[in-house]
Amino acid sequence: MTSAEFTTSTEGSVRSRAVVLGAFGEPLAIEEFELPSTIDPGAMVVASDYGGVCGTDLHLQQGHLDVPTPLVLGHEGLGRVHRLGSEITHDTNGTPLEPGDVVMWASSISCGRCVPCRVHGDPMLCENRLTYGVNRPTTAAPALSGSWADYIYLRPD
Repeated sequence: MTSAEFTTSTEGSVRSRAVVLGAFGEPLAIEEFELPSTIDPGAMVVASDYGGVCGTDLHLQQGHLDVPTPLVLGHEGLGRVHRLGSEITHDTNGTPLEPGDVVMWASSISCGRCVPCRVHGDPMLCENRLTYGVNRPTTAAPALSGSWADYIYLRPD
């Protein structure tokens, strides 16, 4: 796949291809998903230019980690801003963001509420951590939650 390739359905919605792990030990498949027509104010849609391939991806495919399937793989990525939510104006360093800007994102979102997050200030130990391309199944909208896709939906925070 090359970055930002997409098709338009007969209804006019934009669709994105993604590499999906449907079942452990089975071959990966390329599936299409609709890009959300609206996005949360604190979210963004990024056209994936690069999706890292990591040993974790092999472990996921072989079923060594207890994760929900089906899921779009890819927890490491770099791409270009496609759409910004209404509350997104800057990156974490304070640099203004606009469509077309190159971005890299953190693979995980911590909850900010559990003891490791709140008391210890250690989001990597978050008890409720969600990770792109690892534990965000396509059955939970938005489906495009991995970097092995033409587009990825980056949730708020």
